[in-house]
Amino acid sequence: LTAINDGPEDIELTGYKNESDVARLASTSGTTGRVKYIPVLAGDLESLGTRKSSYDLAGLDNVLSLYPFGSGQTYGLALKNLLAGKTYFNCFFTDHRLAKMLRNYPIRTLIGSPAQMAGFLEVQTQTGTQLPILKTIIMGGSPPSQQLIDRFKSQLDCQIFNAYGSTEAGNISIEEITSHETGLNFAGTVMHSDVTIEIVDDSDLPVASGEVG
Repeated sequence: LTAINDGPEDIELTGYKNESDVARLASTSGTTGRVKYIPVLAGDLESLGTRKSSYDLAGLDNVLSLYPFGSGQTYGLALKNLLAGKTYFNCFFTDHRLAKMLRNYPIRTLIGSPAQMAGFLEVQTQTGTQLPILKTIIMGGSPPSQQLIDRFKSQLDCQIFNAYGSTEAGNISIEEITSHETGLNFAGTVMHSDVTIEIVDDSDLPVASGEVG
């Protein structure tokens, strides 16, 4: 990084020579809780920008993500919005800077982990920020607690969704975990239309219905 910063500025960017060139390293916990990185190849950038996400199932424009920009989900969501000619918002801070962004821009969907959402609710309380147009909350990474869900219900008039997926596989399903009279009508868990799920044994062979895999 130091060598790049000390070197000459690129005037013309020629792009990637091969589709197999590594274009980006996406951070992921890999379900272990320890941060590691997986490569995103140049040939996969287009599909990353068009791959369906939880935002496609429940999100409303405009969306603000609390995940770090280095995560695969955030980068893919940024590409998706930019390719569609939409503004994409990202804020990794859960302090007065987040409250300022939410006040200054028409954010209708907020995406983040339960821990980040707890920080968001805290800064909203501390700053007294009113968010009447924020209507959709999408959480992922770990199950939200009932206490966190109750805080959302007491502070905001939003639909709350819990998304399931991974950096490697993308979004798999989404579940509404609060009920409202208006808005999207989700009954239980909704699977992505382009997702196929198999329950397999230790040899990756499908098991019979009702068997543990």
